[in-house]
Amino acid sequence: MKKILIAAVILSGVLSAREGSTLDVVHLKDGRFLKCQIKAVTDHILTYTPYLPSGGTWAAPAITIRMEGVDYIDFGFARGEEAFLQDLDHADVDRLKRIWSDQYGNLHRPRSRTAKYGLAYAKALLKKQREFDWRTALDVFDRIQQRAWREADRTAARQGRLQALIRLGRLDEASRDARVYARNTEDPGILIEVKYLQAKVEFAQLQKLVEENPKWKEDDEIRPRRNELYNSSIDQFLWPFLFHGTYKEASVRGLMSAAEVYHFSGETDLEKACLEDLKHLYPNQANQPTKEK
Repeated sequence: MKKILIAAVILSGVLSAREGSTLDVVHLKDGRFLKCQIKAVTDHILTYTPYLPSGGTWAAPAITIRMEGVDYIDFGFARGEEAFLQDLDHADVDRLKRIWSDQYGNLHRPRSRTAKYGLAYAKALLKKQREFDWRTALDVFDRIQQRAWREADRTAARQGRLQALIRLGRLDEASRDARVYARNTEDPGILIEVKYLQAKVEFAQLQKLVEENPKWKEDDEIRPRRNELYNSSIDQFLWPFLFHGTYKEASVRGLMSAAEVYHFSGETDLEKACLEDLKHLYPNQANQPTKEK
């Protein structure tokens, strides 16, 4: 009787798991694949319960194999996860945190979705108003940059790291990192984003410098640094407009940002010229809000 009860409990748990999730598929290096439910996975072993298509149930007991024979894993979706994944920009922060924590061990595994959740979680934290959240975001970006299996996710994490440093006011560090990233890529899309973030850093440094030194025009030590930040931030903001005008959203964003620098600096004619270029060259985008990367 006891064995029957135990079996019923196991079967109930297995069926409920099956009803709420899709199969995991383990692809082996010899070309075979296993449809299963993964119970545990480390860098050395993988434990799974095979799926029996004839009965639509899981086999028992679980089987353990060595990871050296595994090529990659297509992880199944939990109940509602696939729809959740399609709109991460509006996802619940607490749910993102739970998924990130639960799946962190798979961050470096090919085909895992962990980095997507981590990036969404960190970006959501940057929208909050607490320094603790910004520090947590920086930590998440750093982990993704170091361990994510996909280069695109590592690149997104590097850009996110810059945004977190800006949010934390660590402008000198953000500026150094931006220069390093810019030197190490030739991809125009990535370079545009890095230059934009670098310009944001320099504009923030410019504002801080001027606010702390209202008589900067009379200071032979401060004036060169102010002019350097002013010119560099303008150059970086206008870079996509001048050299990659087909990147319309980035060009619009850069023109609007350059106009903001001119406005701060009292250069009303240059501000007006930027806004005129924006109006005439990008009439469809000029009145649309640009998306922050």
